[in-house]
Amino acid sequence: MIDSSAVPQSHFNPLAGNKFETRDDVIQAVHSLFNPLLPAFSEGKARVQLDASAASFDRASCDLEGFARPLFGIASMVAGGAPFAYWDIYREGLKNGTDPNHPEYWGRVESQDQRQVEMAVIGYALLVVPEHI
Repeated sequence: MIDSSAVPQSHFNPLAGNKFETRDDVIQAVHSLFNPLLPAFSEGKARVQLDASAASFDRASCDLEGFARPLFGIASMVAGGAPFAYWDIYREGLKNGTDPNHPEYWGRVESQDQRQVEMAVIGYALLVVPEHI
């Protein structure tokens, strides 16, 4: 039996200890979830590969998911007036991920494609913080 007290849960969860009681708590949470992703951005900034995936969709879709999903928190945070220092990464990633001639191209969006799911958050960001995209 593994002694669960040997490693504190806060070691695994960047949100541990955040009470989510104030606006600043939410801003801190967004940064706590995003900052560890910085080293995982690809050279062209269009992909975030966290590890091997057991997903049933292709690698480009998995990496697009890693790139896009943080935008839900980031765009909301910035729309609420908080700063975000890494828009240049997202602009470069969007440029490269949508360019069929770039090696980090996300691929064509097909019917019932995982890319459609990720396009929702990119669309959301374009709607709420277009000046940054």
